[in-house]
Amino acid sequence: MNLYYLNLFIKYNNKFILYKEYFILYKQNSKFSFILFLQTKFIEKRGVKKKSDLTKLGKFLFLKSANKAAIYRKTSISETRLSLLSNDPSTILTAEESYKIALAIDVDPGDLQKQVFKDVKLNTMAQQEELGKKSRSK
Repeated sequence: MNLYYLNLFIKYNNKFILYKEYFILYKQNSKFSFILFLQTKFIEKRGVKKKSDLTKLGKFLFLKSANKAAIYRKTSISETRLSLLSNDPSTILTAEESYKIALAIDVDPGDLQKQVFKDVKLNTMAQQEELGKKSRSK
């Protein structure tokens, strides 16, 4: 007799539930039968993060089909840190991390920088003049 379990994922109220059922499989008169062994357990599982919820780095890694475990092995940047960089907009990406990630996924570091920081702009002339006036008045 062998113990087995069956996993079924069910979506309920926009959350995934893992429905786990344990049973014993045995052979009787050249036919297989099973006995329910333990009660069913419900384990809440987080839903999959939408692409729109990702940071710019997260979207870049998603588009490149990058594996976070492989990046971790190549760069020593933990999978937890990579998840934060991919999902939390308040997490700051360092230049060293950016460079290592680019090398690990075999892209030009400049291309990664251009994609992640494409919204960064210099101050306009009016803003520069305003800052110049403030610094002279001190």
